[in-house]
Amino acid sequence: MSPGQSINSYLLMMNLKFQKVNLLGIDLSKEQWVQFTLNSLPSEYNGFFVSYMINKFYSSDIDKLDAELRAYERTLPLARRASSSIAEKGKGKLKKLRMIPTIMLLLRVQF
Repeated sequence: MSPGQSINSYLLMMNLKFQKVNLLGIDLSKEQWVQFTLNSLPSEYNGFFVSYMINKFYSSDIDKLDAELRAYERTLPLARRASSSIAEKGKGKLKKLRMIPTIMLLLRVQF
């Protein structure tokens, strides 16, 4: 997720990637896709991630995850979202480079 990107645009982008992967014939379960989406969230969503896993909300229901993430985004203070965006700008390239092997391993495709 890019700094300053809304959860709406992020989830739309993830959904499009999921559809592309399916079109390539890679059979990725919904559980794997939910986990991939959760793992790629930025640090300001750590509270959501912990709560989601502790309360056993984890399921293959992508629509439920979508609704929960949108609700959580509304609870984030605007100042916190802005400051985390500024803090991550310097680390963005390194963060993306660390995610590339994970994405390639999970999806087994090269973008």
